[in-house]
Amino acid sequence: MPPLRPTNSLGGERNLARRVEAERKAKEWSYQALANHMQQVGYPIQPSAIHKITSAGRRITLDEAIAYAQVFRIPLDELSLPLEVARSKELRSVWDQLQRNQADLIALHQERVEKEAPLHEREAALMQRIADMAKSNPELKNLLLDLLAESNEKYAHPMPVARFMKAFSVYEERADGEQS
Repeated sequence: MPPLRPTNSLGGERNLARRVEAERKAKEWSYQALANHMQQVGYPIQPSAIHKITSAGRRITLDEAIAYAQVFRIPLDELSLPLEVARSKELRSVWDQLQRNQADLIALHQERVEKEAPLHEREAALMQRIADMAKSNPELKNLLLDLLAESNEKYAHPMPVARFMKAFSVYEERADGEQS
């Protein structure tokens, strides 16, 4: 099972661009004025680059994001929140809970993956032993496939047959290569 990763669906970069534009407008600064403030905090940037960030979707570097946070005196994590969340205490509370829940979900998923790994290894080893037994006897192979299919119907879990077939096909590929 692949590790669960946070998605980028919350749009941190786009949120940051929207927030930069909102803060610039709230302060009634031109792009040139914002560029001057960026220069003062040690990050020279062209007004046209700011415009591209806020209106054309140009990517924002980490250094730029830090400089914007300094210019607007807003913590970087808050600057990257969706504009609606940043402006509402109630939404901010919900947002924070969502972030905690997401972190908990990722931790639980990772714990599950770690706990299941030894079981998957044991299952793969068992399937390989079964495939090794079946390699010398086609009747045994068919019998095992029938038993696994019956087991799958009973338990509604198709993976053992798929793993057996994979193990067996790997063996058959190796055997074909050795015979050549």
